[in-house]
Amino acid sequence: MIKRQAPPIQKIKVFPWRWLVACFSLLILGAGSWFYLQSQKNFPVDYWIWAGIRPEKGMENSVFYIYQGILRKNEERVSYERLGLFPHPTVHKIYIVYRISGGLPHPKDLMKLFERNAALWIHHNVKVVGLQLDFDSPTSKLLVYNDFLSQVKSLLKPEYQLSITGLGDWILFGQKESLRALAKNTDEIIFQLYQDRQHFSDIKKYIHKLARIDIPFKVGLLNHQTPNIYINQLQTSPYFKGVVLFVQKKNEEKL
Repeated sequence: MIKRQAPPIQKIKVFPWRWLVACFSLLILGAGSWFYLQSQKNFPVDYWIWAGIRPEKGMENSVFYIYQGILRKNEERVSYERLGLFPHPTVHKIYIVYRISGGLPHPKDLMKLFERNAALWIHHNVKVVGLQLDFDSPTSKLLVYNDFLSQVKSLLKPEYQLSITGLGDWILFGQKESLRALAKNTDEIIFQLYQDRQHFSDIKKYIHKLARIDIPFKVGLLNHQTPNIYINQLQTSPYFKGVVLFVQKKNEEKL
């Protein structure tokens, strides 16, 4: 009987550095996710919702800023174009958002419009938190804008809050006294760090300045494009109060 010899056992070459790279990559990914989840626990994340947008998973406990239209001032005439979502039942608390273009409307006219729209949402048992104004005031005229906001705030019922969006230019060049006056006459300022459908290319500059600002603020960023490292940097500021993400349609997102 012929004995067959077992084939020789081949030694497998192991490249420890490859395993180290793989493990290190997994560690980085895991740490990134952990830091992101941790950061979300430390501040509120809310959303701007425009027409054609459906809430996504993870938004359940957030406040929605719902666009309702634009006020345009042409010479002495102010027109209102109704845009955005129609009032409907939702479990979310909401801000009613108006875009203002060309000039500021009369505060009493604005208040009538807001109360009319708020009543429509309340009819659907929706909790209306307040009013948000989106107006690109020139930095040199912030005190004029502040006078307008002071009048709006005085007309707003106590149960409603006044929110405004802020420009990046305000962050870099706004006088401290002007920004403090805005903070005094509003309940929140949300500085938008994007233009159209992209974040500022030099966003680090704005984050660096915001980290040293001495008024309460939130930052506005694009959904699915959030630079988490910058948000983490802002958490060192006692004035940082949260993030509001602008939800875009899927075909508009640039990941």
